[in-house]
Amino acid sequence: MTPSILRALGALSGRAAGRGLLWTVVTLIVQLVLVVSGWGRMHESPAAPPRGFRTLDTAVVVQPPFGGEPGAVVSGESWPEHSQIQLNFEANSDGWTAVLWFSGDRVDTLYPDPDLDQSGFTGGGLYAVPGPGQWLQLTATPPEGDFLALVHSPSADPRVVATLESPTPRAVRLLRSQLEAEAAGWAPNPVGVQRYLPTADGRAIPVSWERTRSIGTLVRGWTVKTER
Repeated sequence: MTPSILRALGALSGRAAGRGLLWTVVTLIVQLVLVVSGWGRMHESPAAPPRGFRTLDTAVVVQPPFGGEPGAVVSGESWPEHSQIQLNFEANSDGWTAVLWFSGDRVDTLYPDPDLDQSGFTGGGLYAVPGPGQWLQLTATPPEGDFLALVHSPSADPRVVATLESPTPRAVRLLRSQLEAEAAGWAPNPVGVQRYLPTADGRAIPVSWERTRSIGTLVRGWTVKTER
C-alpha cells in the first residue's frame, strides 16, 4: 500500500465522528491489504513446471564397417556404405511410438515391427531398434539421404497410421516433409553418458543421449547419408 493511500485513509478516520466509522476504515484497510497480497501471489512464477510433460531420451549410433570406431549420428553426416546403425529410445511415461525409415518414395516401419505383431504401445523402459544387440546395415542412399524418424505421442499419430495404410509415393513424400520440419523445431539437451550399448561385433560402447520434452506429440529425425 502506498503512503498516499495511508495518509488519505488516516485523514478520513481522523474526521470520523464515531468509533463505528473508525472500525469501518480499519476493516477496509485490512481487506485492501489482503486483496493486494493475493493479486501478487497470482502473478508469481510457478514453483514447479506444469504437469503432464513427457520426456524422451534418444541415442542413434553408427558402427562403420571393418571394425571402425562407432559414433553418434549427427543429422546430415555421411557414413561409409555397409555401416551398421541402431536407434535407442526411452520415455518417462507410457505412449505410442513409431520409428520410420524414409528412402525416396518408400517408407519402412522399423517399430512397431510388423512381423512381431507389435501395436506401437511403449512403456517406460529402454527400447532398441531393430532390437537389443541388433543393427541395421546402411546401403546406398539417394542424394538427399535417407531419413530416420521417431514419432512419440500419447496416442497413435493419425498421419503416420494413414500413410502406412496407403503408402503412395505422394503420401510418403508428404509425411517425410512434415516430420522433417517438425523434427527441425526441437532442440534436444545432452544428458551425458547414460549407459553402455552392445555393438554388432560384441563390444560395449558408451553412448551419449539427448533428451526432449513435450506435452503432446514429439518428433525426432536424422538424415542419414552413405558414401562409397
